[in-house]
Amino acid sequence: MEPPVSSHPADEERKAGEVLALEGSRARVKLRRGEGCAACSCAAFCSPFGKDWMVVSAANPLRAGVGDEVEVVYRAAGRTRAVVLLYLLPLAALLAGAVLGQASAFLGDPDLSAAAGGLAATAACFLLLRRYSRRRLERDPAFFPVIVAILKPAAG
Repeated sequence: MEPPVSSHPADEERKAGEVLALEGSRARVKLRRGEGCAACSCAAFCSPFGKDWMVVSAANPLRAGVGDEVEVVYRAAGRTRAVVLLYLLPLAALLAGAVLGQASAFLGDPDLSAAAGGLAATAACFLLLRRYSRRRLERDPAFFPVIVAILKPAAG
């Protein structure tokens, strides 16, 4: 007998939540934090709702309304690319800027030049990532959650 085939790809995570607000084609959705949230270094940035809840901006192709209970899907592939872009590239920029700053000693002092070069390269990296994010990533569904079902319409 063959094992049952899952209708959900292995790289997806599904959560139920409540739509708090609508923002054009997106919705702000309040979700209960999962087990993985406790170990996540970004857990404090998800929302002001404390340890148990987070708020995400999700694509809203089903036009869910405020108060609707919805199912939201995250794709792990997008999270992996996001980690590389948001952590590893700035770290590489910091190190490269520091090495180049120290080697050139453009401020007269190699240590001061290394610090300035590292900070400048990191700032430039974040600015370029923001520009890239606005142009490409905000349109890529792998980088943001998507509402895939309305589980319970709002009362009223």
